[in-house]
Amino acid sequence: MGIGFGGDEAEEDEALGTLGIGFLIALSATYLLLTLHFNTHWQPLLVLSVIPFSCIGAVWGHILLGYDLSIVSLIGVVAMTGVVVNDSLVLVTAYNRQRNIAEAPLTAILNAACQRFRPILLTTLTTTLGLIPLYLGGGTMWEPMAIAIMIGLLFGTTITLLFIPVLYSLLYRKKQTILP
Repeated sequence: MGIGFGGDEAEEDEALGTLGIGFLIALSATYLLLTLHFNTHWQPLLVLSVIPFSCIGAVWGHILLGYDLSIVSLIGVVAMTGVVVNDSLVLVTAYNRQRNIAEAPLTAILNAACQRFRPILLTTLTTTLGLIPLYLGGGTMWEPMAIAIMIGLLFGTTITLLFIPVLYSLLYRKKQTILP
């Protein structure tokens, strides 16, 4: 044990490191659970593939609204990824149900996207609308978190509803054997 100089920057570095490690552990556990659920390795990757896009949306939201990224913003990004993964999981599960009733892969993904569009959109809109008071009246500390969740979620949901069906159709057209 020794004496050292630190302060706010040292505490932020430690918090950022802990948050990053926790996020990686959560992603790994989510991947493992999804692998057990789907009995395949590629569908969990498909579900988790929307995370980087939603993170890009959160960063763009900060840039467009003139906020700097902070620890509070990153906590919002972690929270937002849970909702985006849930939206993606709902879509992929609906696809699997459609395939189980002997539909062609392209028909199955179109039907799944149409059936789950409203629930996915409602989840996003209710979460986003519920955070507006935090953004408008939460004070400067909580505004970055609200921005990260709201803008990242709106962007991630759009990507989920467009990217996953397109990716399924591309995989099908290439006659990949990974499609169930």
